[in-house]
Amino acid sequence: MDYNINKCIPQWNPHSMMHLLKQNLVSELNADSIKKIGVSRGARTDRGVHALCNVVSLKLQIDQKYCSSMTNNKLVDKWNIDWDLLIQELNSQLPSDIKVNAIKHVTQSFNVKHQADQRMYNYISPSFSTVDYVQNICNQYLGTHNFHNYTSKKEYNDPSSKRFIQDFRVQNLNFHNENYLKFTILGNSFMYHQIRKIIGTIYQIVQEKKDLSFIQDTFSQQQHSLYIAPQQGLYLREIKFTGYNMKKDIPQKLETDFKQQKLIDAFEDQLIQYICEQYESYNIFEEWYKEIQKHKQ
Repeated sequence: MDYNINKCIPQWNPHSMMHLLKQNLVSELNADSIKKIGVSRGARTDRGVHALCNVVSLKLQIDQKYCSSMTNNKLVDKWNIDWDLLIQELNSQLPSDIKVNAIKHVTQSFNVKHQADQRMYNYISPSFSTVDYVQNICNQYLGTHNFHNYTSKKEYNDPSSKRFIQDFRVQNLNFHNENYLKFTILGNSFMYHQIRKIIGTIYQIVQEKKDLSFIQDTFSQQQHSLYIAPQQGLYLREIKFTGYNMKKDIPQKLETDFKQQKLIDAFEDQLIQYICEQYESYNIFEEWYKEIQKHKQ
């Protein structure tokens, strides 16, 4: 699992492979292509969007220095690996805003993209209405709807345009005596720009005093050009593997323990601080909405 506050640093790049090479976790023969070690991510984010906790699956070769004992039995030796030492040395090589939190064994056929059955995102925005009213708008998105207007290159009749939103909540957030809104949205999967267009539409409804029925219109076959909220406020919060964890023949459950959760929470505090400071310094939301109004004239 890794964290990334996006300061124009890609989440997986040639430098990431070099860090694995330094720790003898991949061979030089396989280091020229991420396909050879089966790299796959649990979620992809839009350009400029943060990832608090993503999950990456890949095949590693473990150097003997990380093994507390060697029996030449792979089934036994894999449980004798000092993962804490390995994670510590990996993190010492990584930038301060990218960290490995845990490494876990999975089944041979494991596919992180397909096994992930829930993804949670957060969006931080300057406060623009009361929590109760914004929550009422959020509730309109719960359930299964056709989101073809919330992405690009998707037709209404495309089955993949239908997405299920399980939970969508908003709460107040205060930073440096300024009020913000923190959105939490949970679903099976999300399309390109979908969450940012949802936030943009909520903002549009409040600012332009639109009726809530506008949201139902966006689910219809009619084409709508929806506002895309700034990318700086969005971050991937968590990926869940509920179905996978219920299987009986898995090596380990993909869950975070108390110690790992504390690290995630601490990093989230840093991330929220970074986002709010960006809003304060550059008036991102105000400038974004001004630009939209300029193009509408």
